[in-house]
Amino acid sequence: MEEITPRQKRILNSLIESYIDIAQPISSQFLYNNFKLGISAATIRNELLDLTEKGYLLQPHTSAGRIPTDKGYRFFVNELLEKDDLLNKETKKRECSLELSDIKNFYKIYQLKKDNLKFAQLIAKKMAQLSGEFSAIYLKEIDLFLKEGWEELMDEPEFKQLELFNDFLKTINNLESNLNNILSEKSWTIKIFIGSEMPFEKTDHFSMIVGKCDFGNEKDSILGILGPKRMPYGKNINLIKSLIQILNQ
Repeated sequence: MEEITPRQKRILNSLIESYIDIAQPISSQFLYNNFKLGISAATIRNELLDLTEKGYLLQPHTSAGRIPTDKGYRFFVNELLEKDDLLNKETKKRECSLELSDIKNFYKIYQLKKDNLKFAQLIAKKMAQLSGEFSAIYLKEIDLFLKEGWEELMDEPEFKQLELFNDFLKTINNLESNLNNILSEKSWTIKIFIGSEMPFEKTDHFSMIVGKCDFGNEKDSILGILGPKRMPYGKNINLIKSLIQILNQ
């Protein structure tokens, strides 16, 4: 991946955070007004041009702001993973811990009842609610694929386009057909696929975070979050990691 300067890293990360939040191309003036970057709007504009030429950003229209490319998102996600500081705000930590404490309590109850199916349904719903994305759980030993989050999916601006929604349905079907292929790969806990990295057709507009865990007595199960590339990666990666930690205890 082509090197970028520390200043360009700050600009790129700020732009991607903003685009994830508002789903609109981000201009140099927007970054100047909303982030303390310590440089002028003109300098930001020049840096955005350089980041575009290096393949981290693209400009949908001549007069529009810029949006991340797959390369830009990959850089952003790699930075998150390297920092290992995915919940860097105390409010998010508190909110997540409250939700996950509920899940821990439910897990104890369902372990006693040995009712993995009902617990899996609960987890899938919680994942959809907390991530705001489409969520899936695969229990390998009983070959069951649970899907939740249709309502959350329809709230995403990307899915107002019927063609994109149809492509997403094909992506879900492709995921279901290839779950055993994903599981057959050794030595992994979390995988993150962004746009063109996805191992299926019709997936350039989407991203997927999958985690492998033991679900009670169901070995090698999968937790998955799927959505547009403009998803909150930090929150969703942390959610998958936290659930895996609970389930593997």
